Amino acid sequence: MKYSLHAGVEQLECELADREVIWQQIGPRAHDNPAQAIDEALADPLDYPRVGQAVVPGDRVMMIVDPETPQWVGIVNAVGQQLTAAGVEAEAIQILINRSLSDSYLAGLKEQLKFELQDYSEVVSSPPAYLATTAEGERLYLPSDIVHADFVLTVGRFGFDENCGYRGTNSALYPAFASEEERDKLYGKSHRELTPEDNRGLRQRADEVGWLLGTQFSVQVIPSGSGELAEVFAGATESVFRNGVELVNEVWRSTITHRAETVIATVSGDEASSSWHAFARACRAAAELVDDDGRVILMAQPGPLPESLRELLAESLDDDKLQRRLNRVKTPAASALHALISLAMRAKVFLYSSLDDDVVETLFCIPLRDSADAIRAIEQGDSYAVLDGAQYAYIDVE
Repeated sequence: MKYSLHAGVEQLECELADREVIWQQIGPRAHDNPAQAIDEALADPLDYPRVGQAVVPGDRVMMIVDPETPQWVGIVNAVGQQLTAAGVEAEAIQILINRSLSDSYLAGLKEQLKFELQDYSEVVSSPPAYLATTAEGERLYLPSDIVHADFVLTVGRFGFDENCGYRGTNSALYPAFASEEERDKLYGKSHRELTPEDNRGLRQRADEVGWLLGTQFSVQVIPSGSGELAEVFAGATESVFRNGVELVNEVWRSTITHRAETVIATVSGDEASSSWHAFARACRAAAELVDDDGRVILMAQPGPLPESLRELLAESLDDDKLQRRLNRVKTPAASALHALISLAMRAKVFLYSSLDDDVVETLFCIPLRDSADAIRAIEQGDSYAVLDGAQYAYIDVE
């Protein structure tokens, strides 16, 4: 059988015998016409009127966007069109991405967007405004541009998340726009021992923040294995969340009964989707699938390695010392490297990426220099588990 594998936006083709593939999860198929799917979702929201009916002329609208969302530019442009048709001034509609991205990436987005894109770093560093007091008696502050907006909606990728259980809707808002102290306190507090259905304090807090802010409308996307839009749905926040849980479990959750000798795991999507966060999730998914002393072909393009981590790797530490040092660095890239080293300690990891060969080798992995190298490494396996878009999957092990 022929497989299309996606490393970032690059596509590789390989062929594997059916008898050798003991498990595969390649996600749902990409929608043939994403613009039409977006229009249909906005025309028939779940348990909510069309978004243009929820605003009045003179309103200031803030769209909070998770940039891992496939086709999010098309979504915010379509939502904005409904809002302006209802009398909202285009200048009163603002787009706010919930994390920092490279200048080159943002420059390309600004050419496509019909509405103002705010800078994340500037917004979170500006003086916050008091929103409300939480049920636990804590005073809650958010950036003033968000607090003072008349209508706030979220656009995100719905999926599994080690911190929230399920990501989506209000998790686009919190903790991304919490105070720096809160973000530092919450960073890295994952709960891999829990299932997505188990209660998590962070998910509850995100929903409380959304409720206090009055976010009632959300647009969510479930991606394909290639990182493109597969499903899109919009409407009342709680209804969208319930729909997302049902859909993501149907298309991105699987159960395995035994592991494979060779795991092929890819991280798909553009710069925002194939981030260091996504890289870490893919490493942990591969670890669930591979036999001890098996092989993992990991294909990803997570972006440049921060200089501080390059300097750390140059110290040539052993795996235990390096992991301990990485644990002290509270950044997505450090967490991803920690997950990669953990994987490399129990399986032979072949890494196809843009990282320098010496960096890959310092991480106890074998570099694959080009697509031909990757195909040769894949063909050396005996039994396979194939996971295209590994950052999106959740795996139950029996």
